[in-house]
Parts: sequence; C-alpha cells; structure tokens
Amino acid sequence: MRVVSGKARGTKLFSPKDNSVRPTTDRIKESLFNVIQPIKKDSTVLDLFAGAGGIGIEFISRGSSKVYFVDKSKDSINIIKKNIEKCRFEEYSQILYSDFERAIEEIRRSSNEIDYIFIDPPYGVYDLGSILSSILDAGILSRDGMIIIESDKDDNISFDDCEFNLFKEKIYGRTKLTIITEV
Repeated sequence: MRVVSGKARGTKLFSPKDNSVRPTTDRIKESLFNVIQPIKKDSTVLDLFAGAGGIGIEFISRGSSKVYFVDKSKDSINIIKKNIEKCRFEEYSQILYSDFERAIEEIRRSSNEIDYIFIDPPYGVYDLGSILSSILDAGILSRDGMIIIESDKDDNISFDDCEFNLFKEKIYGRTKLTIITEV
C-alpha cells in the first residue's frame, strides 16, 4: 500500500498485520481519484472507517487541507497515526477514535462542512442507507460535496429515502465504488 500521487507520492504506508482491515488497493485508489479529479483546493475530507488511513492521506497528498480520520479500532488508530507521521501530514489531520455516529455528531457541532466523505465500512456489517441518513440529517456535506462509498460488489446501496444523486458507480473485482452527490 502506497500513496499514488501528490506531495507524498510513492510513500509506502503501514498496513495491519492481520486481515481485520481491508485497505483500498492502489488500483482502486488511482481509479477513484481519476474520476473525482480535480480535488477542490483546500478541501475538507471525512474518512469514515479509515482503517490504515490510505484514502485520507491520498486526499492530503493531492491538496486537501484537512482530513478527519475516523475509526473505532485502537489498532487502526495507531496505524493511521504512524502513516500520518511518515508522510508528515500531522497539521492536516484530525484523528477521531470513535464510531461513525459520534464522529458525525462531533463534526456537526463544530460546524465544519465536508467536501468529500469516504465511507468504507467492513463489508456486510453496517447498513449503508442508515450511514447516509446520518450524514444527511447532520447537514455536514458541503453544497457541492461528494460521498464515495466502497462496498462489496453485491451490496445494494439504497438511498431512496435520502436526497442523493448517483454520480458514478464502478466495479473492480469484488469491490464496488459508488459516488453520490446531494440533490
């Protein structure tokens, strides 16, 4: 696992020693950023279920000014810290050792708007529709913001109850990327 582009391009990142975290592959990262380019200058990002922090670090490397890294695993938080330090991105990073609901609420209370929200929960564990509802209810997505969901290719992501538009959906092997915007 490495940083694909930008300031930290080529930096190899630490990854978990076990299979508890499924880092986004370099191929998927590269494809994702090709679709959403150009990244808004000085954008703010929320990396939910951050794992090793690879996606948030990629955003910083490409010009984002702040990334919230959220995970409820202490092991993941430790890996995220090591990766941020390795890339020297401490000033752009805020780590939240929390579940997604509390993190969304904390960001809402701080009145920060998020330009990009990346959601990559463990496959089959969380209801993606309820995560989207929490984000919509909190009103943290900026007006031109984008939500990116990484899920199992067979997951049916329903956002019928939410006000989102499908921007792009693409399958890479077992992984599906769904990119949506608010109506």
